[in-house]
Amino acid sequence: MDQAVERIQVHPRGVLGKPYFIVTPNPEQIVQAQEDEEFRKILNSADLAIPDGSGLRLAGVKTRVTGIELMEVLMKTGKRVMLVGGKRGWPDLAKINKVKPDFLFVGLGAPKQEKWVYENLSQLPVGVVMVVGGAIDQIADPSLRPPKWLDQMGLGWLYRLLRQPWRWQRQLRLLKFGWMVTCLAARGWHLFCSGGRRGN
Repeated sequence: MDQAVERIQVHPRGVLGKPYFIVTPNPEQIVQAQEDEEFRKILNSADLAIPDGSGLRLAGVKTRVTGIELMEVLMKTGKRVMLVGGKRGWPDLAKINKVKPDFLFVGLGAPKQEKWVYENLSQLPVGVVMVVGGAIDQIADPSLRPPKWLDQMGLGWLYRLLRQPWRWQRQLRLLKFGWMVTCLAARGWHLFCSGGRRGN
């Protein structure tokens, strides 16, 4: 966590005229990225990829940083922040241009949020833009957030499924991810999403 925050704060107003772009890939998104070439390219083009999702341990990821935890830390830095997406609706570029936040958090769900950011990256007058999925709604309604002890056991997905049964089709990707990792490990391959476009 500390290392991620340090890297982000080194780029308070973006690099090379563009915001510092942070993605938070989890097992579901990795499966999606295998089926969606555009999404895969966007994930790999980000400046920083935060491994979110306990299932990534199956792929050899030792340190997990949840997107919502990083988001909460950044929100306490005293910088100007703006949240878009979730129940707040679709992002309004005019409002973002007016506020000019240091940190912009976008919660539209994957892959919509990543594609929206990528398409608008050069137009965003922000220092850092981070995609956060359902984190915005979880902050607004803490009951949507799994208890920490359950999340540490790797069962946060089950809690979210029980609270939001409509997620069941998305959860099927977790089974596919487990199968994919097993097959890749057997063949001596490894997954992507370890890097970014500027030296990650």
